[in-house]
Amino acid sequence: MIRIKRYLAFFILFILVAAALNISNEAINQLTGANRQAIIGADYKQDNICFYIMGQSYVYERDELSEIGHTFERSSRQLMESIMRYSSRYVKIFHAVFLQ
Repeated sequence: MIRIKRYLAFFILFILVAAALNISNEAINQLTGANRQAIIGADYKQDNICFYIMGQSYVYERDELSEIGHTFERSSRQLMESIMRYSSRYVKIFHAVFLQ
């Protein structure tokens, strides 16, 4: 439950910071007459998902994002497993040297 609250607080803070950046960017656009895109944003157009980061637009198809998500999940699990194996080896050494 605490973990969910932390994620929720982080997500809300991220949304507030993104909104503040986009509001200030829009104000600067109105003052200077420039037409820059949003600092942080996302949009969904015709089965494509567009991300706006620092004024740059990145367009991904839904299938491509799904594939990237699966690849990220698989690689993060492999990384966590290798970290656990690495740390368990040092815990065994610590127990053998200091606790016995």
